[in-house]
Amino acid sequence: MYRNGLLSAGVTRGDGSEGEEITPNIKTISCLPLKINDE
Repeated sequence: MYRNGLLSAGVTRGDGSEGEEITPNIKTISCLPLKINDE
C-alpha cells in the first residue's frame, strides 16, 4: 500500500480474512518502487 506516494505497508492476502504484514521484506525487492507519483 502506498500513502502520499510512499510505500507504507506490504500485506499478504492470507486466507482472505487474515494475512501477514511483510513490509520489511517488500522493501528489499529492487524492482518495486519505494516512492510513486500519486497525482
